[in-house]
Amino acid sequence: MSVWVLAVIVGLVFVLAAGFMLSHDVRLVARGQRTQGRVASWSFRRGDGRWEDREKPATFAPVLRFQTAGGEEVEATASVRSGTPVAVVAALLQLPVGVIYDPDNPRNADISFLMWPMMIFETLFILAGIGIAVFGVTHLIR
Repeated sequence: MSVWVLAVIVGLVFVLAAGFMLSHDVRLVARGQRTQGRVASWSFRRGDGRWEDREKPATFAPVLRFQTAGGEEVEATASVRSGTPVAVVAALLQLPVGVIYDPDNPRNADISFLMWPMMIFETLFILAGIGIAVFGVTHLIR
């Protein structure tokens, strides 16, 4: 397989993966309910989730606690994970945060101020994927 075919494949994978994440985030922003919540605790995961997998880097995600418009208490893990334990500090301080959640599935929730930066990041990945794929195609057809 040539390098240019590989470039096209990698570019398309970037576009598909980032496009899937972006569509999820846009849907959440467009139809999501907004409320105030707190970082109640954190989720810790190493590698693919197995504790014995000590070679892989650890990631932390904030666990949000909030009340829906209908009064239901919900706890949901935010989708943003970090290699630094920012979520741990936020939980220890019980920081209040704006939460956006899917009214049909309140456990699908995220920190609202992180949504726009994530969507910009995903859009950049789509553009990079398109650039890589176009670069590969142009070299293939020469």
